[in-house]
Amino acid sequence: MKENKTTAKQRLYGIARYLCAGLFINVACLCFQVSFYFLSVPVIVVFVAIVLGLMSPRRPAGRFQALVCFFALVHLAIVGLWLHFILGYFGIMMNARFAAMVKDADRIVIRDGGGLCHSKPDMEPSLYEITNKAEIAEFNSLFQFSGTSLPCKCCGYPGVDWWRDGKRIVVSALHHGRALRVEGKGYNWRLATSSRQHIDKWLKEHCGVSCSNGGFPMYRQCACERYELQAEAQKFMQTHDGRRPTMGDVCMEIRNAGKSVPSCPVGGKYSLTFTEDGTAHVSCSIPFHE
Repeated sequence: MKENKTTAKQRLYGIARYLCAGLFINVACLCFQVSFYFLSVPVIVVFVAIVLGLMSPRRPAGRFQALVCFFALVHLAIVGLWLHFILGYFGIMMNARFAAMVKDADRIVIRDGGGLCHSKPDMEPSLYEITNKAEIAEFNSLFQFSGTSLPCKCCGYPGVDWWRDGKRIVVSALHHGRALRVEGKGYNWRLATSSRQHIDKWLKEHCGVSCSNGGFPMYRQCACERYELQAEAQKFMQTHDGRRPTMGDVCMEIRNAGKSVPSCPVGGKYSLTFTEDGTAHVSCSIPFHE
């Protein structure tokens, strides 16, 4: 036991020595602004110092032990503050970019759908619309970002669109209650923790839906199944000389193809209608799921 304890102490001191040496590297990178162009440099230096310290344990030297440990802690504190600054800086940039995008919006629409990967925003029912300037400003203030994240593979739910002078200027969807994906940006805008809670509360109060992980899969599944039924209806018209099918016709075609017929995850019933130009639209009898 004593031998293991001594070894652990030697490894910790080895890490402290390399952290102390890495401090000068990181300070130099900050002074020459290298870390502003390569944001991961401070973290990499700390990681390398820890690995080298574990591989090369050192017996503590009495005179310099406290000094080495002190500078090692200073190094960790500087890197921690750096990460805090960078994350905060990214959040400020994202907030400013978002504010510029929606600045002149005169209407906001919360859609019963998701992103453009499968959604058709013009055909999807509206869960809630905002046209009052004060309410628009209040809703926009709910969106505070802490940075970006890699996009997931889902469509998101619900869709959130900003309009100006009758034109949609921002098409987006919330993803898992943690991020907003704006079409055309290629990445997710990660929401701050407090923002996630405020947006989820607002959606529950005004739309009767939740964007948190608990409710998100259910809404997404319902929306995806409706998109599938709409696609089958369009395919039916193409293969039957433009004849508009009933929901029974669509279900029969799906069964004939050896696939299972989609069903609403909360027990609602799907109905099929057509717009004036002949585009199929499938709606759910329970649009607002609790």
